[in-house]
Amino acid sequence: MLGILGLVTAFTCFGVVGLVVSVVAWRRSRRAGFANTVALLGIVAGAVLTLCWLVVGGFTLFTSLLLDEAMTNGCEVLGPGTHELDDVRYDCP
Repeated sequence: MLGILGLVTAFTCFGVVGLVVSVVAWRRSRRAGFANTVALLGIVAGAVLTLCWLVVGGFTLFTSLLLDEAMTNGCEVLGPGTHELDDVRYDCP
């Protein structure tokens, strides 16, 4: 039952929650002497989805920092005020 919860949680919430629940279910099943394939699938799905979230989050953070740096340098060149270049509006302090 806990293995099913871990697998479903891996796909519906952040993958790390499903990963943790699936690991707990898998360890409990092994101690009881049962094979829990659903929990193992939850571990794999949770690990893959957690990795995807980390990659997407890192990429988003990296690009937002690059865009912020580009905007700061653009305002240094343009000076204070509102400027339009290539149909893009820049509001510089």
